[in-house]
Amino acid sequence: MDPGSSVWPVDLWKGHVALLAFRRAKWRQSLTAAVLVAASALACAGNLDAADVTEQQVKAGFVYNFLRFIEWPDAAVAADQHLRLCLVGKGEIEREMEAVMKGKSANGHAIDVAYVKGLDEAQGCHVIFVDSSERRKVKAGLNPGMALLIGDFEGFAQQGGTINFLMQNNKIGFDINVASAQRAGLKVSSRLLAVAHSVIE
Repeated sequence: MDPGSSVWPVDLWKGHVALLAFRRAKWRQSLTAAVLVAASALACAGNLDAADVTEQQVKAGFVYNFLRFIEWPDAAVAADQHLRLCLVGKGEIEREMEAVMKGKSANGHAIDVAYVKGLDEAQGCHVIFVDSSERRKVKAGLNPGMALLIGDFEGFAQQGGTINFLMQNNKIGFDINVASAQRAGLKVSSRLLAVAHSVIE
């Protein structure tokens, strides 16, 4: 029977509308709960007390969650385009990053991991992860373009990067440079900002 037809009994039609409204409300509650759980997991994921978890595994997990809580402008990544995660510098995190990103997607975009020799070769990358081995090569005033710049060392965000990792009390945390994200046209979720160690305006 067509819901829009006048032959529907009034009481039945009202019940149908109420059921749809209830289902929408439950879906919204489930979605909100899922997002909050992910944010909570991100906040405590940096604890290295567990003997079977390595620093590289934790950081790779963080990076994946960064991609879930950050949105790129349409001009940077098309709806059907993969997110290209480029690793700059040789470090122990490479294998873990590949393992974590394999088969994963963020906001509807599959994730590809690539390797580049330096920031000057990172054109076309949506995410650029700079290993701590490249620290001396990074200069202040980084231009992110429309890329998310993540540094595996303290001070990277102050130099113009978007996010940098840090270690405090055997826990991995991160700083976020909101101004850098805005210059790149990136939209950072308030939930991600809420669990950052510090936010640079």
